[in-house]
Amino acid sequence: MVRAFHKPNSTFVDAIAICIILIAGIKFTYGLENAVDIGLYDESNYLYNGVHLLSAGLPHAAYAPLYAIWYFLISLLQPDRIGLYYLNYKLMTILPPILLYILLRRCKVSLPLSLAVSLFLLVSRIDIGTWPKVSHFALLICLATLILVSRVKSFLWTSALASVGALLVAYVHPEYFLAYLVSLVLVAAALVKEFRRLTRRDAAALLAYGLVSVSLLGILGLPVSADRSFLAFGQHFSLNWVTWTGSSINPWDDWEQIVSSNFGGAQTLSQAFFTNPSLVAKHMGDNVRGLVTRPWTLVLPTLLTPDRTSKAMEAIFILGLPIAYFGNIRRNSVAFQRFLPVLGIFLLPGLVSAVVIYPEDEILLMICVLMGVLGAVLLGSHAVDPLEMTPKGVLLLGALAIALTPYAYGQVHASRPILSTIRFLQSLSIKTRVNLLEEDGGYNIYLSNNYHWVAGYNKAEGFDQFLSDNHINMIVVSSDLSGDTRYQDDPEWEAFLADYPSLGYVEMGIPNSKSKLIARRDLLSP
Repeated sequence: MVRAFHKPNSTFVDAIAICIILIAGIKFTYGLENAVDIGLYDESNYLYNGVHLLSAGLPHAAYAPLYAIWYFLISLLQPDRIGLYYLNYKLMTILPPILLYILLRRCKVSLPLSLAVSLFLLVSRIDIGTWPKVSHFALLICLATLILVSRVKSFLWTSALASVGALLVAYVHPEYFLAYLVSLVLVAAALVKEFRRLTRRDAAALLAYGLVSVSLLGILGLPVSADRSFLAFGQHFSLNWVTWTGSSINPWDDWEQIVSSNFGGAQTLSQAFFTNPSLVAKHMGDNVRGLVTRPWTLVLPTLLTPDRTSKAMEAIFILGLPIAYFGNIRRNSVAFQRFLPVLGIFLLPGLVSAVVIYPEDEILLMICVLMGVLGAVLLGSHAVDPLEMTPKGVLLLGALAIALTPYAYGQVHASRPILSTIRFLQSLSIKTRVNLLEEDGGYNIYLSNNYHWVAGYNKAEGFDQFLSDNHINMIVVSSDLSGDTRYQDDPEWEAFLADYPSLGYVEMGIPNSKSKLIARRDLLSP
């Protein structure tokens, strides 16, 4: 018989352990803003949706409305958008290990193992290095849902909580709508199994579940978008295609050209498959290889070089544990028979997305952490007394852990060209309207409201006409813009670069950046 898990001082001891993870996280992310550049496009767009939530409303259900709400809430603490970006980066690095620890303890994993797994996640490449951070927020909802699920014993309540949690995650990562659909099957199965034993409390819970689900779907809408799904497939297929062919075409900007040349006029994944099934199969085959090989590097701590020795040690550790604790696996498979299907529901969309779309780091983050939960629960649950600790023991262990926690960046002051460009544009103190042509991803998000982004990838005509139609009076000439085939192959763009002073433009170098700024003279006049 397994001994009681909760000791009289377990809550206090767990609180100490959580503080240890928090302090280690603060140390680990110290100096991050001096070494990590601002990422435009996805993450900055999420930030923009958050800070403009009250004026612009919620974004489309397929574009992470819950993450916009999160950004809005923390913007109340940090109104400066550059500071907000880095605050969120740190929170998304530190909070998942804390929730992971709470979940493992709820699943009766011993304190030393729970703390070790959580700290291992904290210092791994996959935590601090994964961008955009929207996946970390989705992971937080997954872990919070699993914590709630671990507290209930009713199959019906477990299924209902899992279903609501899956729907919430879908409003951060749309592919997790698949988890919601699968969870509906669990709810139906629970209803059939427990129908005759339903109490008034169960009926009230079911009514609440129905109201919450219908309200979310009614207010936020369906968190799926055929256009976004095909965009994701197209860009990542193009990424694989560029690798196969050695082409210099940019897979992110010119993906439509690549997809059109391989799949004709296909506008959906199914159309692409029926147009060229062998090529889609080749794409998925490469994705499967990436799904198997890529995590071995991502889960390594940042202080270890991802060489053969490190990966071999990692493989011995990961593959050896199931052999050593096989008895625990069989026992815990039965003990957690309600919890494990829910965990599987949250694993499924990530695995499907990794195979069909691409095993990108943000999807692998979800997969690796949830697989870590699965392994820790199956191997380490129902710990006995020798593995539990006193407050003094936890403090000593914590002091050692904090001392060994590295500074991810420390005092390194790395080049940050995006941030340097933002600071340079701010220093110009321009008050009139700026129509800024650039292809780096949205500098205007961090500038005053008189800046308006003219996205370089929207050019479909000659540059002269594009310049005139969009009233462009400022251009950030970066490698992304000049490397885009829309500009490389346009003689009007080349003519502009050769003769822009005669058109009333001046050039300025951007400090700490390889980009340059071309702006109209009258725009810079006092």
